[in-house]
Amino acid sequence: MNYSKKPGFYLLVAFLLISISFLFFEAKSYWHVGVIGIFCLFFSFLLIKKFKHTKLLLLVFIIIFSIRLFQSIPLYSYQGQVITIYPDQVKLIPDYVSGIGKFKNGKITLGFKPTSAIRNALSQGEKVLLFNIKYEVSEIEQAHNFGEINYRHYYASKGIKELVNIQNYQFISSSYSLIDFYHYLRFKLERYFTTFPRLLSFFAGELILGENINDDTQQILDNYRNLGVIHLLSISGLHVGIYTFVISVICYY
Repeated sequence: MNYSKKPGFYLLVAFLLISISFLFFEAKSYWHVGVIGIFCLFFSFLLIKKFKHTKLLLLVFIIIFSIRLFQSIPLYSYQGQVITIYPDQVKLIPDYVSGIGKFKNGKITLGFKPTSAIRNALSQGEKVLLFNIKYEVSEIEQAHNFGEINYRHYYASKGIKELVNIQNYQFISSSYSLIDFYHYLRFKLERYFTTFPRLLSFFAGELILGENINDDTQQILDNYRNLGVIHLLSISGLHVGIYTFVISVICYY
């Protein structure tokens, strides 16, 4: 039996994949994981029952389910960890630093009150390393209103599940590597684009850096989102065509 041509096969596979996507992006507790897991098992059972050649799907599901169940448990302790902060990954205001930091096992969102030395280092595009930290861990905020950005989902797509509020720390600034230079260059571009007129600054940040670099242009981003044309700010065939054209001209000469 050539099951690959059966409409029912595609329907069940679609239901199974939808259930797995809910498992990864919507499940917030063991209860959610358990209920969605039952649906995944049900659709897997139907596939194996009706289409004999899909037993491998059950093994794949068991692996995915085990990974997701393991991810539901807080994995890391940051005690004794060195957290790396790049200047282009955080927002710096006079009394607070917030953004994304890196540590040995991944990334975190963080916030803390900076010293004047840290503030000066970040404002000059330098990388900062925090160690001997004392901290509190909390969940990332979910959306409370319809249409509001769900930061928990946004950061989950980047592999970040926790917000770490750093209360005490020691720090050093570090010498540059190739990766550090990339972050430094990105930081300088952010600073350069903020000198542009408001609308041009918005487009430069979105199309080149992939982020809204200025809080003053948030209303423009909201307008694009409300009009349903936010996809115009994504990488498209036109952008790829421009990149390949520039590369081809450089390579030609």
